Amino acid sequence: MPSQQQQTRPNAHTFRLRVAASDTAPAKGHHVYYAIYAFYMDRAVEDHLASVGYPRLQSFHRLGGFDGIRKMEIEYLGSAHDGDGLVVETWVESVRGVRLTRGYEIRRETTGETLVRARTVAVWITAAGRPARWPRELLEALGASAEA
Repeated sequence: MPSQQQQTRPNAHTFRLRVAASDTAPAKGHHVYYAIYAFYMDRAVEDHLASVGYPRLQSFHRLGGFDGIRKMEIEYLGSAHDGDGLVVETWVESVRGVRLTRGYEIRRETTGETLVRARTVAVWITAAGRPARWPRELLEALGASAEA
């Protein structure tokens, strides 16, 4: 059952996972340790890139660079626990210059309850370690376009 706040987003990618006991903080009531949500978000991005034909390692060689996080904002709204099924949804919100802003929502699969909302700003890093504009072919595959 989707949450009432959940919206249909164009070009959104859905990634499903099951919380492992190792992702929880036993001293805190067996809920997912807060920093693990960022890991879930990254796994969703990796899955999204692979789903459009750009696995990260191959993309580094093929496109001469990789995506690097510059800024991350996370709003924690609830807790996931060992064994919970989670849905991580991610989408590209905007691309301006070297910055790509991506949105996220993490929900409990059984109830649709939103546990986390987040946003990252990523930059394309060349093999030489410098920021550059995102490759047009990658943006097209993600259903995004660069703003002037």
